[in-house]
Amino acid sequence: NPVGNENFNSDVATQVSTRLPQALAWLSTSQRSHLGINSPAVVEASCSTQPPSEEQIGTVVRVCDATNVVTVTARFRIDGLFPKLSFPLLGSLPPMPTTLVGSGTALVGEA
Repeated sequence: NPVGNENFNSDVATQVSTRLPQALAWLSTSQRSHLGINSPAVVEASCSTQPPSEEQIGTVVRVCDATNVVTVTARFRIDGLFPKLSFPLLGSLPPMPTTLVGSGTALVGEA
């Protein structure tokens, strides 16, 4: 609960940094290390509804004190994460984006 908890932002960052590797446990160890999911999350005090910039790779946690909304956005480069085959004239198969993004929003505590 963010009300009266001066450590709320760091508590949220700790939870995200703990839960993200658990959520991606289905990936192999080398794939998880390639993504860098064990890096600490960046915490921002922001009520912006715009996603973090596309250049920002890693996990961003936005905490909006005015609404008690927490948004977690994880963006990873996936080059070399999954095997691809290269064919003349066709290119790489399967086609893959350069980044993979996941995002979630939660209302915490009292609104």
